[in-house]
Amino acid sequence: MQELLALIESRTAGITAWAGENRWIVQVFFVVLAALLASYLQKRLLAAAYRRLQQTRTPWDDALLAALQRPLTVLIWIIGIAAAADIVYQETQAPLFSFVDPVRDVSVIAVVTWFLLRLIRNVEQNLLRPEVLEEKPYDRTTIDALGKILRASVIITGVLVAMQTLGYSISGVLAFG
Repeated sequence: MQELLALIESRTAGITAWAGENRWIVQVFFVVLAALLASYLQKRLLAAAYRRLQQTRTPWDDALLAALQRPLTVLIWIIGIAAAADIVYQETQAPLFSFVDPVRDVSVIAVVTWFLLRLIRNVEQNLLRPEVLEEKPYDRTTIDALGKILRASVIITGVLVAMQTLGYSISGVLAFG
């Protein structure tokens, strides 16, 4: 995060010279603008890739890109807003902004969990559609059971990693049960 802030500060030095004491406001503007541009570009690139990959016969690439679209947008905005909040915190030292790092970490874990849950659901749906697979579709009951087990595993792992990130010792939770 510090490298990103240093890069932003070096790139905006000329523009912020005229801003005087309030140059951090210009930096926040550029961070939010960069997040906006990154979000726009990734949407365009993923949409183009998705159109091309829908022409293939494999169900895996479609499921992966469909699962990635929304979580990646949210991830870009989480990182952008967290970087902007870090700039504000460095300037103002407001206690409210001291919570940015843990919120960012838990949000990233939640987005990764969300992506994995979407991926599992998409693969599950693709494996049950006969037009996607060349051979006979798999047994519905088996796919449903495996999907539920995988989703439960992803949710439990996400919660445990988030707890560990927030400073809770999960060794006691794991030993308990």
